[in-house]
Amino acid sequence: MSLDYVTSFVQLKTKTNENVDNFVNSLENLSFFVKCIKMKTSESSRLFCGHRALGYVSNQVPLVVRYVKKRRENLIATSVGKSFHTYGGSKLGLLSVSGIHPEDINCLAAGEFIVWVSWSKFWQLTICFSDTYHVYSAAGKLVYAWRRGSELKHTFHGHEADVKLILPFGPHLITIDSDSQLKVFEIRSEKEQLHLEFSNKTFEITTVCHPATYKDKILLGSVQGSLQLWNLKSAKRIYKFKGWKSQVTALEPCPTVLDAVAIGLKSGEIYVHNLKFDETFVKFKQDWGPVTSLAFRSDRNDLLISGSSGVSDEDTMSTSGHIAIWNLNDKKLAGQMRDAHLSDVTGMACFPGEPLLVTSSPDNTVKQVRKKKSLQFHDFLHYSFVFSGFLTCPMVEVDF
Repeated sequence: MSLDYVTSFVQLKTKTNENVDNFVNSLENLSFFVKCIKMKTSESSRLFCGHRALGYVSNQVPLVVRYVKKRRENLIATSVGKSFHTYGGSKLGLLSVSGIHPEDINCLAAGEFIVWVSWSKFWQLTICFSDTYHVYSAAGKLVYAWRRGSELKHTFHGHEADVKLILPFGPHLITIDSDSQLKVFEIRSEKEQLHLEFSNKTFEITTVCHPATYKDKILLGSVQGSLQLWNLKSAKRIYKFKGWKSQVTALEPCPTVLDAVAIGLKSGEIYVHNLKFDETFVKFKQDWGPVTSLAFRSDRNDLLISGSSGVSDEDTMSTSGHIAIWNLNDKKLAGQMRDAHLSDVTGMACFPGEPLLVTSSPDNTVKQVRKKKSLQFHDFLHYSFVFSGFLTCPMVEVDF
């Protein structure tokens, strides 16, 4: 090795070391760089944190609908993993994206609004009182309350298992975990007000609802098929319904008939049951598998809408979810929408006082069904769908 080469190498090494020292000194002078270097991984900068999921619209978590008085519009919230999206009900445009949860969202809930119903050709008022300002989400053992779909206002602690059910209940919030532990929180103070324990061996809770006009009372469904009516103010069980020896998969209070609740079973049967006298008004049976969702129309139409789980097709090896429309007065099937979704119809809701129905599914779609006025004596369901966040033109027209 020549002497000139060694000399040039030493000079280059010296200049490199000087440049490194100067760079380190400049970093020490900038406090925010030093803080970023010394931060722990859990306290790292949010510069490269995910903002929102592109191309996702919905998953297996059922959608929720809430009415915003200032906008005079119903908003739709759907889960997309660790966050949820809020869409406008009129044009299905994306309005907001929530913050990222530490875990995948297990369930969503939103407060109800006052519903106008028709009764004996006169308008009457059915009161559905709940908090209409928040959207509630459960991720793991924690429950979060969001304002405007993106501002975190409250966090509720106390569960030792993953929360699977949420029900806004006036100024309180009811949460149920996978161990069938029921807790009631006061929303403003975030304090636990009541704790009820159930055993999964005898009564594993699957669904919960608040029957209309039943003050301080909730109805619980179970895997074993039985149902229980509880008074949360006195923390006592009022009545136990034997059920129909099939898992209760859906509960929906009737907005036009007092004491009536629609009960969907895993066997595919649907019962509109009278809670006061423990009698069944009407019974339906769908051959498409378990009932995954139920909804009543409240716009002067006595219709019950049910969704089914995915039905396997042996030829195409695909699954599809169907929707059935039941006429409560005639006690028969009024219409159906075959292959409404490519998977289970997990979410379903009717807009209060409007001829609109929205559904969601794990197939990454949200569909909206609209009643179209016609000069004929028929009701036309005109529906369009959203896929990957883009609104398309109406696809099909169903006459029933």
